[in-house]
Amino acid sequence: MDQGAGGQRRSFRVSDAAKVRLTIESAYAASTRKQAALAEIGFFGPSSASSG
Repeated sequence: MDQGAGGQRRSFRVSDAAKVRLTIESAYAASTRKQAALAEIGFFGPSSASSG
């Protein structure tokens, strides 16, 4: 992700997802003088392991 506030667009290699939105609803020790940050985001596809 880019270093900066605001919306960002990224392309994903999936065919059936139209949109992903991440929303931070609360953060530890948040204040008007601090920004929240995400260090890593991972998206994984369905497992290829058989269920039976």
